[in-house]
Amino acid sequence: RAVNHGVPRELMARALDLSAAFFALPDEEKGKVRPAEGPSASPLPVGYARQPAHSADKNEYLLLFNPKLGLNHYPAQPPGFRDALEECYAKLTDQGLLIQDILSECMGLPPGFLAEYNADRASLLPGDILRREQRHQRARGRQLHHLRPAGRRRGPGGARGGRPLGPRRARGG
Repeated sequence: RAVNHGVPRELMARALDLSAAFFALPDEEKGKVRPAEGPSASPLPVGYARQPAHSADKNEYLLLFNPKLGLNHYPAQPPGFRDALEECYAKLTDQGLLIQDILSECMGLPPGFLAEYNADRASLLPGDILRREQRHQRARGRQLHHLRPAGRRRGPGGARGGRPLGPRRARGG
């Protein structure tokens, strides 16, 4: 369990209670916030959904995006659910941004480096971040040998394995 995450206990308890109340509603009530048919501005269908009957995972869920995007479909019941969800989202986003800054600093990246790619999750793959940072540093006339990818080279007979890439070490004898 995460602690000291910046979301007040009262808010978390309220959001969990309201979530339980929503999912306890009859299917027809929950169905009022099903994703709209046809094209949407949303990258995924927002609203209430349930896994298909043939799926081993039988959960139901309410998919929401950043409230500022205006893409979400909120249920009318229970009262206060929307406010609790949006308040939790804001608090958890603040914590995510803090963690992002800590990771940037720990990785030796320039301040705000990860924030530039925050909206594009596909570019947050570790190798891509490394390549972008290396390009950024080369443009500034610096090389980052300590940020070399830890890939593997092919061993004898083309088999994968070998030592991590990096500076060659003198062989002891």
